[in-house]
Amino acid sequence: MFNRVQRRYRITRISKNGFVLENLLIVMILTVFLIPIMTFALAVAGSTLKFDETIQDETALFQMRKIMMIGDGYECVAGMIHFVYQGESNEFAFMNRHLILKPGTQIFISDIDAADFSIDHGIIYLQYRRGEQSRQIALIST
Repeated sequence: MFNRVQRRYRITRISKNGFVLENLLIVMILTVFLIPIMTFALAVAGSTLKFDETIQDETALFQMRKIMMIGDGYECVAGMIHFVYQGESNEFAFMNRHLILKPGTQIFISDIDAADFSIDHGIIYLQYRRGEQSRQIALIST
């Protein structure tokens, strides 16, 4: 009887070790197949997650247009645009690498090297430069 128990214990132990080895091999094989897929997915995700300043700029320009459409009495002085908005005198100005709305410091466009407003044939233009890229955008018609 003792021999039977010993034999069963050995058989069970041998099959257990084999079961763990089979599971480990399956996991390793699946991992090997998944590594290239994950590498490709992370490379694609990395390129799409880059911060795109032009999207942020377009959002800021949309907000500027909304404010300026409601405003009145536009004057372009020294590259800044002065206007009346909700009964208060306001201006868009370039300060410390930001295009801001005064009074206060509501930042509209960040990290720009230069900004300048101009009025030509009743259209208000904004020209700004960020690094090598320069843009001129028509904001509103007065």
